[in-house]
Amino acid sequence: MPRISFHIRDGANPECCYQYLDILDQHPDASSGKEVYKLAEDFGYEVGYQTEREVPTVLKKMDILETATSLTDQGKQLVKVMYHDLRLFGNILHHLFYTRDRIDAAQGVPIEQREMSSWTYGAVVDYLIDNTPVHPVSTKRAREEIAEAIFEQAQQELSSIRDEISIGPRSISGVFQYLRELSPSVLDEVQHTNSAMEEKFQIRSFAPAEMLLVAIDSLYKESNTEYGTALILNNDNIETLCRTLVLDESGFNEVLEWAREFDHLEVSTGMAKQVRLSDPINYDDLI
Repeated sequence: MPRISFHIRDGANPECCYQYLDILDQHPDASSGKEVYKLAEDFGYEVGYQTEREVPTVLKKMDILETATSLTDQGKQLVKVMYHDLRLFGNILHHLFYTRDRIDAAQGVPIEQREMSSWTYGAVVDYLIDNTPVHPVSTKRAREEIAEAIFEQAQQELSSIRDEISIGPRSISGVFQYLRELSPSVLDEVQHTNSAMEEKFQIRSFAPAEMLLVAIDSLYKESNTEYGTALILNNDNIETLCRTLVLDESGFNEVLEWAREFDHLEVSTGMAKQVRLSDPINYDDLI
């Protein structure tokens, strides 16, 4: 059995993902990741060796690539978004990393077949949300404390693969590269006590309305609810949606009001507020 990896590859940051997908879109006949890497160099992208190895690995984990040179249907939709709205592109990459393992776990995928780097990503984001504001978040000591907390959580939650768990500061560094791309932001530079600039994590008060639709779609999958059936916005579901969006619950109603502008979403009020999607959300429906 292949070794289970909890590591988030920091060589596959959102900019490298953009460049890889851009070259693949321009050269759909590329035959390997190595060829895409060479084409990216020729194009003028500043790529490192990680582009060839790590980017396609991460994009396959997110179900954006089927192979190193072929896009999934979801990947084709994402490329359209990427060219239209970089802000939305960054938010979707975060969403895919955060929800991948959560959906797999809810659907009964055996733990040995789950993408545990996604588990790590979600655990780190939840830790930051639970402890917001976190300042500083970018120092060596802060990363060590976060990694230790996530390791202990993994030992408790994932006891069946306890011997496979390996999580350290380097394992979680990739999380922050994706969080930096969120807009509105959750990571900002602030002055630390020694006058150096450090990053501070702060849960956001607003999130793109499009991403609420995407989060609701994931909630349908996670709860195994048929499309067309209403989802009640109870406390648990609101918390799940807000965590996915890295959104303070006080901002949820405002984001929901903006999301109502999309034809895909039906919002009803009565004894309890409900939302309904008749069909899955396609990313290119949002642009």
